[in-house]
Amino acid sequence: PSTSSQWLSVGNMFWKVARFGQAIYCYRRAMTADEHSNAIVARGALANALRIVGRSDEALEVATEGFKINPQVVRYYVHASNCLCDLNKFDEALKFSLLAADKFPNDPLSWDSVRYVYSFLGQKDKALEASIKAHDLIPEDPFYHKRLIELSNDLNFVVPPDM
Repeated sequence: PSTSSQWLSVGNMFWKVARFGQAIYCYRRAMTADEHSNAIVARGALANALRIVGRSDEALEVATEGFKINPQVVRYYVHASNCLCDLNKFDEALKFSLLAADKFPNDPLSWDSVRYVYSFLGQKDKALEASIKAHDLIPEDPFYHKRLIELSNDLNFVVPPDM
């Protein structure tokens, strides 16, 4: 491969067969192959792959470097928050998630990140509020609907049929 798009594609093939070391290598190459926007996607994929293999400290560096380069990418904030949860730094994780929700209030991923951290903190009511916000932004998305149902079942909260 010679372009970020090609490296990203090869990395994704390795990801699908759980060959994360090779995926990490490809994502790193995709970030530096050219100036294409795939480098943004590759940085997020790299952070995610590093988390999967238990290297959350490195993933955190990749994510924080990402939002310093491009602060308009919500995934970098979410990845940083997830990494901080992995490292049991929940207060810092919550700050990143709330910052993402503040900067990107119309992005359900930011609200799902808030839900994730509040769930770790045992603040299920606040997690449910964030889950409802994420769901309301894209009510037809089964991912956010499933999260809402799971959390509401935890809290014995009945989701109205129109949700």
